[in-house]
Amino acid sequence: RVVNASLGFSREYVEDALRHERSLYRTEAEVRARAEAVQERRRANWQRVFTQCPQTLFVVAAGNSNQDVMEYGEVPASNNGATNLLVVGAVDRFGHWATFTNSNPDRVQVFDHGVEVDSLVPNGEHVPLSGTSMASPNVANLAGKLLALDPSLTPQRVVTVIHETGDRIAAPFNGVIANETTAVARVRRERRPAPRAR
Repeated sequence: RVVNASLGFSREYVEDALRHERSLYRTEAEVRARAEAVQERRRANWQRVFTQCPQTLFVVAAGNSNQDVMEYGEVPASNNGATNLLVVGAVDRFGHWATFTNSNPDRVQVFDHGVEVDSLVPNGEHVPLSGTSMASPNVANLAGKLLALDPSLTPQRVVTVIHETGDRIAAPFNGVIANETTAVARVRRERRPAPRAR
């Protein structure tokens, strides 16, 4: 019911990668055209996944370039029309806007801790890692807990609960920081009673 996608690619990122393939793309116009084609294919693939899995909530990292996800075409964060998509930005442990986080006032409205997050790496060590890829799994974890409490919730309802129970980020920034305590309490209070056994 919940998928975390700690990934994303902007047009700019793809263009930079293609510039290393000079034998294939000799001019800036060729680089830009190929990058746009790649992004459109990625966008279409993600849209197909969102459409074919309407009861699954996809929690996606906003990205770490201090850019607008719509302006720079971050995929899948910039996908339009998916009601089961939640794009997550990052704040630090004090709830301050992370300097690197991508944003957009309409698309990135939920944030979580993504600066110096204690993380386990393959060799077994704990290291502090930063990024929206650290923040989105926290929100995916919360979404999973809400669905465990009330399996009748739709992805859209989960997003609404997380947004409405979050802690407002201080002006001039926009959005809320996911608050597990208040979100869980609300779902417990509002969930439908289980049917009685006959």
